[in-house]
Parts: sequence; C-alpha cells; structure tokens
Amino acid sequence: MPMDALCGVLPTAYLNARVNQPSLSTLARPRLLLTYHRPSGLFAKHPSQARAMYFPYSSLFCGAHPLFPLPYRRRRSVMAAHLPSMGLPPMKAGRAGSIPDDVLSTTKVHSQALHSLLQEIGPAVFYMNTSVVGLHAVEEGYPKPDTLDVSWAPRNQKCAARETRKFILESVMVRASETINQFIAAVSVLPSFEDVRKKWDSYTSVAERLTSVATAALDKDDYLIPAAVLLVHWRNRVVHPSSNAKLAARQKRILLNNMDIISQEYRDLNVIRLLSHFDEQRPTLKDISCLIAMTINLARKIDRTIQSNLSKPELEAWLDHYELRPMLKKIEAETSPEKYKASVCRHFKSRAPYLLESYLLHYDPDAPQSTSLDQHS
Repeated sequence: MPMDALCGVLPTAYLNARVNQPSLSTLARPRLLLTYHRPSGLFAKHPSQARAMYFPYSSLFCGAHPLFPLPYRRRRSVMAAHLPSMGLPPMKAGRAGSIPDDVLSTTKVHSQALHSLLQEIGPAVFYMNTSVVGLHAVEEGYPKPDTLDVSWAPRNQKCAARETRKFILESVMVRASETINQFIAAVSVLPSFEDVRKKWDSYTSVAERLTSVATAALDKDDYLIPAAVLLVHWRNRVVHPSSNAKLAARQKRILLNNMDIISQEYRDLNVIRLLSHFDEQRPTLKDISCLIAMTINLARKIDRTIQSNLSKPELEAWLDHYELRPMLKKIEAETSPEKYKASVCRHFKSRAPYLLESYLLHYDPDAPQSTSLDQHS
C-alpha cells in the first residue's frame, strides 16, 4: 500500500519536501507534507489539502495509525535516518521550528523557577507553531471536513486565517507574560532580593517587578530587560484594551541602541518595526517568537545568578513559595521511617525536582551530597 505523507505534526521547515512514494513496508524516502490526518484514514496528496491537526506532536510516530507498526524509538530513528538522504537537516525531537526552540534546551537548568518557566513556555511555543502551520492550510483554501461538526463558514478564508493567527499570537503572548511573572515572583522571594521586595506594594506592576529584579541581578542596560517588559506591556494591551502601557523612554533607547546586536542574534528582527507593531497592536510571528526568546534568555541570565545548591534560607524560602511544607508534614505523619526518604524523593520529583538535591543536602545528612538532579528528574 503506497503512502504520500507521514501522519503527525512536523515543523514548518519541512513543508513541501517531497520524494517518490515509498512502500509501507520499508518506510523508504517518505514524502513530508503539512501535518494532517483525514478522518477517513486516507492521506491528502497536496499541502493545500492538509487538514487541521487532529492530535498533538506526541502522536507523531505514536502508533495512532496502522502506518506505524514499529516501536516508538525505532520509528523515530527510521524517520531521522531518511532526512539527510532527502536533502533536509536532521529533525530534532520536539523542535517546533521557531526561535524559542533554540533557547529552550541549550543551557543547563539550575533552578526550580527556570524549570517551571520552560515547562510552561515550551508547549505554548509548540502549539503556536502548530496552529500557524494549520492556518496556512486554511489560508490556502482547504475546506472544512464534512465530518467535523462545527459551525465554520467564513466569507474569506484568507482573512479568517490571518485574524485567527493574530488571536493565537496574542494568546501565546499572554501565556508567556504570565509565565515570566511567575518566574519573577519565585526568584524575588529569595533572601538576596529582600531589599528589592521592600520597595514593592500592592500597586507595583508586573513590569516594575520584573525590571527591579532583573536590574538587581544583571546589568541595568541589558537589552533583554526592556524586551521582556515590552512583552508584558503588550500582554496588558491585549487583556485590557484601554491600557496605555508602554516602554519608558530609557527602555526604548536601550533597545534602539542595541538594534544591530538584536538583529544579529534574533534572525534580522527589526527593532523599529517591532516597536511600531506594538504601537499599532499588530503582532507578527517573528515579533512574538523573538520576544519570547529574549524573555527566556533573560530568565536564563537571572537563573545563572542563583546557586544550583541553595543555602538553607534560600531553600526554605522556596519550600514556602511552592507550598511544599504541607506535603512534607503529611509524608512525615503517614510514612514509616524506613520509607520516608523514598516518599520525599518521589514527591519532589513530581512537584519540584530541582529542589530535591538542596533538600537532601540540608535536611538529610545521610543522603550523598553528590546527588545529581539529572538522576531525580
């Protein structure tokens, strides 16, 4: 039985890559198209016929379709082996095809705060790219499947796709802004930021908190700080239409003074155009992808100022912040002494894996101090 395409979610970079039809038994030279899965079990023969995604990236090579009889790991290796022969670069697992992918997994995670941020932003970036890929098919005129029982009859599919794309970009921007807010909230409870916290009150905005924590940890002229603040302000304008949130003159000047570096580091991002899009409430995929990437890089730089082995006061601050003390008290009350340590480790792995090593260091003298977080995550 011949096949035309692989079922699963593939990055935009692999759209329209074609080779001859392979046989199902060998999976040789698969033809890569826009991701789709037709309800009838048939495959579309052109990217413009691709249907919107019916299942997430994890279903790529997951055995959801009889096309994939091989074990999961074998399927991925078979797929990876064919990409070079097709003139394509090797496909990395989990890549969504946009800038944030390059900053999500290249540096060691040191803190629970950064780990939580990446756990939130990573999927959001992938879902954004997946949606953009699907909307490309809508923009090209692909019809709604008859078996999809929803009301959808736009007068102009291209306009509908582009309006929906803006909605998705704004939604991901809101998610990213909330995530950096949680990161700053977690970092700020550490004793080293006590002087910063003392200046806050109930009227201190997220952007102000972000700025004060970042400038306390880093160079105040770091362009990543106003970039992350811009993301937060943009989120405020999306959520609160009457908001007039904007960068301070000094923050805008820092971005403009570093526009050449930003262009080199973030794929020709034009700062002047970015600021114009912000004023016009007209986000582009590049705008949001780059702002998210810069926000992640800012979080990484702040994270590098935090020791991987927390002091006892720092650990206790995060035990309170992540509300782990009730869990520990419950384990102590309900678990026998010989099972206590194993139960604590199991719960930390589930809720706060990057605090486990420091907890064992300060609260369990018998635990080996060389315990690796990698072994517990």
